[in-house]
Amino acid sequence: MFRTGIEIIDRFGGLNEGLNYIIEEPGAGGEEFAYYLLMKNTDKNLKIISISESEEEILKELEMNLSNENFDRIAKKLQIVSLDRFYFKGTCIPVRWVLGKEPDLEDLKGEGDLLSELANQVDAIEENTVLVLNSLTDLLRIPGKYDVGDILAMIHGLRKIALRKNVLVLILMTKGVISEQYQNLFLSISDGIMFFEWSKQGSMERWLYFRKLSGLLPHLERENITRMKIRFDPVAGFMVTQYERVL
Repeated sequence: MFRTGIEIIDRFGGLNEGLNYIIEEPGAGGEEFAYYLLMKNTDKNLKIISISESEEEILKELEMNLSNENFDRIAKKLQIVSLDRFYFKGTCIPVRWVLGKEPDLEDLKGEGDLLSELANQVDAIEENTVLVLNSLTDLLRIPGKYDVGDILAMIHGLRKIALRKNVLVLILMTKGVISEQYQNLFLSISDGIMFFEWSKQGSMERWLYFRKLSGLLPHLERENITRMKIRFDPVAGFMVTQYERVL
């Protein structure tokens, strides 16, 4: 089981192993929540696979969103794997933009394909790991670059590995990037689905609700909880400030 910092979920042990989608409106807190789960589970192996961002970019995001103490706790155990050089391969982006330097002969060889490299990283996942995949949106962002069927097969395989090795997989995805039909194809391969949204009233309020949560959704239904108002604090981290219930 994996701790979340959400009392109503941790009361029953936390999240189970498996594949979970974190779907967010831009800035609504999904990415911060994924990183917060890393902080809450430093007794486990911690890994981030980034599709388009460099290791330095990921570390900077963590540093900006966490206190110095919490950042140090994560950084000691965290493994970050960036596949950005494979993601931007064949695009109009100059190699030096991705590498941060002028490429040498070794850099220009460019062997490897993104999905193959992703498969290698999935294969190397250790038992008892929290894995953040940032993000599925990037894999789907460039039309025609990757076949949807191949990506779905990869997600299927990733879920099998997660269940076999006691791994909590958190896949980040931006809401509204793909059609509902395609989104449901991916969501059908899951053990948990979390949505992070902004308030529809135009205020700076962020809400979290669940559409699937293996072994835990019945407990939320019993408590009549429909969604949670959330906020983030650099020191305290993720907090639920209000439960919305249907009576």
